[in-house]
Amino acid sequence: WSSDVCSSDLMFGEFVFLPVYFQIVLGQTPAESGAMMVPQVVSATAASFISGRCMTSMARSRSILLVAVSSNVLAFVVLAAVAWLQLGALPVALTVIVLGAGMGTTMPAMTVMVQNTVDQHQLGAATALLSFCRSLGAASGVALAGGIAGHWIHRVADVSDISALPPELVLAYRFGVGAILAASALMMFVSLLLVSRLPKGSSMAGSWAGHHK
Repeated sequence: WSSDVCSSDLMFGEFVFLPVYFQIVLGQTPAESGAMMVPQVVSATAASFISGRCMTSMARSRSILLVAVSSNVLAFVVLAAVAWLQLGALPVALTVIVLGAGMGTTMPAMTVMVQNTVDQHQLGAATALLSFCRSLGAASGVALAGGIAGHWIHRVADVSDISALPPELVLAYRFGVGAILAASALMMFVSLLLVSRLPKGSSMAGSWAGHHK
């Protein structure tokens, strides 16, 4: 449960504030910033299907989860560096593909592992509790991400016209989003530590599987 909360904590903050970075720092239009998020969504969808097949055939959920969370940590570190150094849109587009693949693998793998730790009659309650923890992590993560970004811009006057943003406000958003991504990398690293402590035998063969034999 703790690993899932950490994984979703600032992950959803990235969904909210990365398009803001595209528009304010990189000067993209709302349509262009939305298009920049498409590779992440596509890779997450593809990874969820592929990882599901791999977990079914390999029966090694823990190993797959470790790889997925590790890729998330790496992707957030790279995104933070790209934001701070303002390296442009192409490195971001390539990195979010890796991040999407990690996200698309992490969520289903965690769901399977949680379901495999309970009896069959507790599946509904366990899945609902996991969804609640995930939603709680997402809500707190977006709030925390907003607080981090606000820390960088609270002394700068609000400007409604994006085309007229002063350079200091653009700089504040640039470092603010970079700080969000760095915090996301840290939270994902905590999730990686928690996953690494799972029993090595964790797999698709859950405790309730025997009921179907």
